[in-house]
Amino acid sequence: MNLQSSTLKVDESGERFHVQQAKQIRAYKDAGHGRSPRVSVSRRSLPA
Repeated sequence: MNLQSSTLKVDESGERFHVQQAKQIRAYKDAGHGRSPRVSVSRRSLPA
């Protein structure tokens, strides 16, 4: 299984978004179960 992260995330910890996202990705990769998991990050742009 691979991880897809997005820029739409509710801030619950008070940390800056890029810090939260880096922690999530690091934890996911650390739990790689003997393989190198792939991670992708997407960004949405919604015109107002």
